[in-house]
Amino acid sequence: MVRRLAASLVHRGRSGEGAYADELVSLHSARHAVIAIEEARQPLRDCDGVYTMVGNGEVLNYREMATRLPSERRRRLPPGDLQVALELFAARGADGFEPLRGPFALAVWDGDELTLVRDRLGERPLYYYETPDLFVFASEVRCLESALRGRLALDEASVLSFVGLGRMTGDRTLYKEIKSVAPGEVLQIKGDRVRRRQLAPVPDLYDASRSPGDEAGVRRLIEQANHRMLVADCPVAVGFSGGVDSTVVLKAALEGADVAAAITLFSERGPGIDENLRRARAVAKVMGVDLIEVPFTIPSLDDTVALLDETLDMPAAEPLVLHNNALHTVARDYARVLLGGHGADEVFGGYDRYTALKDDANHAATSEWMSASPWERWRRTAGWKAFVAEWAGEAFASQAAFAYADSDHADFAHTDLSRADLTPTGSSSSDLTHTGSNHAGFAYADFKTTDALDRPFPYEFAENSDPVLFGQALDLFRLMTYDNFRATDENGIARGVEVRSPFFDLDLIAGVYALPVHRRIVPHTKKHLLQRTLHGTPMQDMFAARKVGFDDAFSYSDWMSENWPEFSSTITTGPLAELSVVRASLLQRLSELDWRLLWRLFSLTAWLKRRERF
Repeated sequence: MVRRLAASLVHRGRSGEGAYADELVSLHSARHAVIAIEEARQPLRDCDGVYTMVGNGEVLNYREMATRLPSERRRRLPPGDLQVALELFAARGADGFEPLRGPFALAVWDGDELTLVRDRLGERPLYYYETPDLFVFASEVRCLESALRGRLALDEASVLSFVGLGRMTGDRTLYKEIKSVAPGEVLQIKGDRVRRRQLAPVPDLYDASRSPGDEAGVRRLIEQANHRMLVADCPVAVGFSGGVDSTVVLKAALEGADVAAAITLFSERGPGIDENLRRARAVAKVMGVDLIEVPFTIPSLDDTVALLDETLDMPAAEPLVLHNNALHTVARDYARVLLGGHGADEVFGGYDRYTALKDDANHAATSEWMSASPWERWRRTAGWKAFVAEWAGEAFASQAAFAYADSDHADFAHTDLSRADLTPTGSSSSDLTHTGSNHAGFAYADFKTTDALDRPFPYEFAENSDPVLFGQALDLFRLMTYDNFRATDENGIARGVEVRSPFFDLDLIAGVYALPVHRRIVPHTKKHLLQRTLHGTPMQDMFAARKVGFDDAFSYSDWMSENWPEFSSTITTGPLAELSVVRASLLQRLSELDWRLLWRLFSLTAWLKRRERF
């Protein structure tokens, strides 16, 4: 089993492998190294030789955190960012994880107890399988698939959630037996006891004394986030679209790092029709940067399926992975780290839907404004109950698997299970097998209700007082996580680059979200707090015009139509048709469905076919 786990993990790190074993555990790590590249080989040992750690990702504020270590540990501190995290844990226990910033998933073994932790945003994945005498964890579900052949059963309720919502809720995966560690969760396993705790919530991270709630304070937080983003002992590349987000990122990188490449994608149908390419060229010229221009066209059906199989752990809810794959494939020839502007719109309120919600003086109920939104993900979430009623297969109807609970939020289903009884979502480039512990395992209650909003999440308290903040937080902490975090991480690492954005910095998020809505979002100037960082530069007046959407030059609807016989038969003759997850009438009416739902059915079918090969 351990050999299969190790072999399945290789694609997540090509800088080196490491292993540790004793009579109770076997640890393995595949490392994608960007900090202390030669020195910080895993597994890591603390300076007293008591604790062993494997991990994925980075602690980007590790230099600051090293100054907080006890003097005897600081004096003997080996190189590396995760080494600082390990020494903090050795000195303070799980409290040592509280001040860490960055994308990470870590596992620490002390000879008696296993501790798992995941960053608060869930940028790095971490999954586990547990029975009374076996505990296994890994960075990806397919690693566990490889190790646990014959022990896993498809979770049909999660399959339906993916079709209708584009994600799984809570700690669920597409397998009943595999769960995920929640963002910001610490999971500690010792004998037959499993203890859980959450790191301090994101709203509590805002410190008004250090970053006053004004524009100057936000600017300092942006500078700090940019500084952290650049922490690497290797060159970086920048994904550059010519918008304000990636311009801020490229400007910071040019000022503080070794930039190996600035890369932009454009429509292969011709540079002349791609407005974003024209803008990217204009901004790059002002900045004195030579762009690497990458033509992109939507791959063939066969190539799309191969891409999904090779690089993704679970099905993709959005075709954005196809663009990202093209970008990541080029970036790996220049750098191990790729910087981008992901998350800026959610943090700084850049989307029209936020402005519209702010301008609505008489806010409707949450379900109503989400249903009326032009954004499909909000409508999809608000329409979950209706989707289930119309399209859930007979198996769910007969089992009353989706009976909706009454609640104050009547149009959304709420789980009647205590979150303490569940095991949430996760990330790590390491795995562990734990045997002989005889612990009882988690009680998995029947999936009788589903909360389409997947509460609780940071800032949900603002639902009535500041619906715009509620919507921004819902997007950032829930609706982005499945594809924007998970799929971007998986495809990037599979192609050999780690993807980072300064706009996922927790202190920046907490500082901006602490501002009242009229200071976060102002009329006629999108992301004004971010644009102000370019004042006094030649780029300050280059973003008045509305930016074209990244994929506006690519029509997935047309792509599906052009390939319709093969595309549709892939779905109707595939494994999904043999399950009782959706009604047969859904598959019979494919030509009537929205292209986004069609994509989810296609991507899910590709995943189910891959599963059959295991």
